Amino acid sequence: MIILLRTLGIDDERLIDGLVTRIAALQQENGAWKLYPDEAEGNLSTTLDCYCAMLFSRRYQKNDPRLVPAREFIRAKGGLTEANLLTKFAAALTGQYKWPAHFLVPVEIALLPPSSPVSFYDFVGYARVHLAPMMIAADRKFAKETADTPDLSDLYVTSPISPGLYPHRLLDRFARGGQHFLASIHEHVMRLPLLPGLLHELSLHLAFARSWPLRAQIWFIPLGEAVIGLVLLVLVVSSAESAPLCCR
Repeated sequence: MIILLRTLGIDDERLIDGLVTRIAALQQENGAWKLYPDEAEGNLSTTLDCYCAMLFSRRYQKNDPRLVPAREFIRAKGGLTEANLLTKFAAALTGQYKWPAHFLVPVEIALLPPSSPVSFYDFVGYARVHLAPMMIAADRKFAKETADTPDLSDLYVTSPISPGLYPHRLLDRFARGGQHFLASIHEHVMRLPLLPGLLHELSLHLAFARSWPLRAQIWFIPLGEAVIGLVLLVLVVSSAESAPLCCR
């Protein structure tokens, strides 16, 4: 919440004071923060989130006695590269982690209807709410840095994958292969005349619409799918008319 408030320029100091007090009260003796009470030492991603929030609050500096052991814990556990997806996403949104060239869930998945073998609706409901804005932000490589944004470059122990947003130990091989696969598809699709740009923009609008309340989706999404069909039809007809006689 502190990161969001500062990034949006909402300086509610009373609220931030209360949040900082609560975060500080939950810090462990080793400088870390826990996600679950029964964690032995602490949680890397939670510690990263709290560390970053404390810096954003303007109440703490990196050399503060509370933050020095927290930073040591983060680096001992592998640094920002080993954090979970959501922590890396927050860091990317604030300009502290480089977006991957291709997100593993491309925004074009919004073009696929529910009847297709794979579609946006295959994701569980609470995941779809978060996935739509995540796909759009990753596609646009969105980042917003302000005067309050801390420099987290000292939290890198190893280089990120590709770079990417995926856990370094668990998905190393999969992320590398996935990035190569998506890059190959992207390269071939971009060679098609007119189609990639149009479909990409349509997919962004549909992904945005899928984050709306269901009542709004009922009319907008079928309209978007109809537009896609019309665009494809026009492109097919145009291609057929311009093709040489020998190819017709």
